[in-house]
Amino acid sequence: MIVHPNETRVIAVVKEIVPGIDGQGFDIELQIDENQSPVPADDFIQPQPGDRLKVYSSSSGTLKPGEQIQAILGLSAGPFDQRVILRKQEPVKH
Repeated sequence: MIVHPNETRVIAVVKEIVPGIDGQGFDIELQIDENQSPVPADDFIQPQPGDRLKVYSSSSGTLKPGEQIQAILGLSAGPFDQRVILRKQEPVKH
């Protein structure tokens, strides 16, 4: 069995943060500015600049709408559904 890292690196702007519909975590909408994934084969999501992507995070931390972040995302999938997970984020330093 070959397992790929399943990692997507992006620069994105936080558009919206809402509590999860099931009361768990947060759904965060990102607008992609740049896909910085170094290995395309490991990027299962492959977002393009301008795409809007809804991601899940167990915590909203200090994220605020309008903030530009550098993020590491992963695709979690099962037999019935899939979800994009925000694994790590930090503000972009200008």
